[in-house]
Amino acid sequence: MDVIRFCWVIGVLVSINASAQGDYPDWKGLPWNSTIETIKLAYGDKVSKIDSTDYYAEGRYYDYKIKDVRWMGESYMAFLSMDSASGGLKTVSLTLDDSTAISNDARGMLVFAALKDSLVRKYGNPRITDTGNQKDAATWILDSTMVSIYCRQFANNRLLNIVVLFKENLSSFDVRKVLWGDTKQQVRASETGTPVEDSDDVISFKTTLAGMQCLISYSFVDSLVVTAKYTIQGDHADKNDWIADYDTLRSLVSGKNGRPDMALDKQWKNELYRDEPKNYGSAISQGHLYYLSTWQLPNTNINLMLSGGNHKISLELEFASKKYENRPVNKKEDGSLTITPE
Repeated sequence: MDVIRFCWVIGVLVSINASAQGDYPDWKGLPWNSTIETIKLAYGDKVSKIDSTDYYAEGRYYDYKIKDVRWMGESYMAFLSMDSASGGLKTVSLTLDDSTAISNDARGMLVFAALKDSLVRKYGNPRITDTGNQKDAATWILDSTMVSIYCRQFANNRLLNIVVLFKENLSSFDVRKVLWGDTKQQVRASETGTPVEDSDDVISFKTTLAGMQCLISYSFVDSLVVTAKYTIQGDHADKNDWIADYDTLRSLVSGKNGRPDMALDKQWKNELYRDEPKNYGSAISQGHLYYLSTWQLPNTNINLMLSGGNHKISLELEFASKKYENRPVNKKEDGSLTITPE
């Protein structure tokens, strides 16, 4: 039985799709969800079936192995886990086999340091770090992947093995390239361009969404990001076009998250134009009519709102962390916002 022991250097959710070929050429451009037949075409007789009980690590078993896989200057055995429903590739674990296993802490730390340095050069500083107590861990979150490396020294200071674990990432972020609880520095690094607003509690950038010009504004409480709101910019000669924009955004969000948990279309405050669909846009601009759709996700509330008043129309799509839902927010002496402890 192949067993991972004592030392882990784990790279979690590292993409092996076509866009990463330059970073991970050993995977020969194989994308996630590749079938075993496709993998065998790439690796030939290096691929073999294993008993799923013969290799177990990090809470999962593996289905196939590929011998002599080169990655960052080291030779590994690759263990593959396939999706039980689709049969496509989901997880890859690389481990140095016993013949080349690291047997002393000096060599092990050099290999770990080289891995970490390579990832920093590729992706910048890690989003999450955890050092101390004889361990060193770092995590990078990319567009479609998350990369983590982890190394632990034990009492005898011997590093008997190094493992690199890859897994497909389906939904790394809470919104855009941001996780709730990120700092302003992390949010700023996730966006391109110069902020158009940068205050204690809000940072905003110009961007596009579904082809529409907009601002993306992040709000912070206790110096951590808690909301992200798209505000659509511009205007329409025909105000009914705002309703078409609303429908576009609702379809966009529904395509990823399913139908809204609540849809309040054509909510009338004043029914003056109720029987005149061609004037619905004008009704919105006068505050007579609004549209609202909401989605409830495990960590996030999503609100899409089309409303108006004083002959102006606002179309906003807001993502909000559930952690701070219904929690009172206070302003500190320095002007920043903080949450009242529960």
